[in-house]
Amino acid sequence: MANLEKYSILEDIKFIKEAKKLSNSALAEVLNIGEATLYRYLKNPSSITLESLNKIYDYAYDNGLRLNTIKSNIFEEEYEKKGYKIMYHGSTLD
Repeated sequence: MANLEKYSILEDIKFIKEAKKLSNSALAEVLNIGEATLYRYLKNPSSITLESLNKIYDYAYDNGLRLNTIKSNIFEEEYEKKGYKIMYHGSTLD
């Protein structure tokens, strides 16, 4: 997976496709968007409409993919490898 600072919608789409074992055409079908539209989004992520973003993230959520949790875990792993301690609001170091 990509570094969180560089994480993008393309990484989310790639993760969804891998996790659900979907081809581009199958993903376009479940999102109810045209295959050509999906290809355009993959080539130019800034062209993704808000409606399509909602479809992508709704599909992920409805299918048990908690992308924020996954990204948080990636973040923690990357920084812990660098020797940083991750603290959350209200936590203490013993």
